Amino acid sequence: GITLASCLAISSLVFFLLSVLPTAAAIDPGRSTGYLQIDDTRIELTESYTHLHRGTSDDPPRPELRIVLSDREMPQESLAGPDTRRLIEMARAGAVHGILIRLDPDDPGTLTFTVLAVPRAGQDMLITRGYPEASREILRDLRLAPQRVSGDLACPPGSDLECAAHFSAPLFTD
Repeated sequence: GITLASCLAISSLVFFLLSVLPTAAAIDPGRSTGYLQIDDTRIELTESYTHLHRGTSDDPPRPELRIVLSDREMPQESLAGPDTRRLIEMARAGAVHGILIRLDPDDPGTLTFTVLAVPRAGQDMLITRGYPEASREILRDLRLAPQRVSGDLACPPGSDLECAAHFSAPLFTD
């Protein structure tokens, strides 16, 4: 009787705690809604990824927030490390299409765009643009939480890029 009562008490406690406390579900995947248009090509942006690289070799180390809005799933690890070489190689090979945004989370005044698409004929480099003053107009409502990054993207007027997107993604760090 004592053993049965103990088992029932423990089972009841476990089920009660499972119903009250949030479950340890998998991390929400990053999602994006929007598009990127370059020349005559329109890329629908459906996935988003964020990674905070804290820096290791600089003196002092400079953090870099990397945000990728893409048309397909990709390995989160391609954003990790001191550079984005793996991601750039994937874009050159046509394995991912979208946009890479890089900025310093402590000073988000300057950001850099890299278009993730197979380079145009005769070009070796991906299209990369720096925006030193217009980051608040480009990344609107940027919210940096300890575990998630979200916001709205709008390409600057007058550029050869056209884009608009809303994104939200879990934040990973090195």
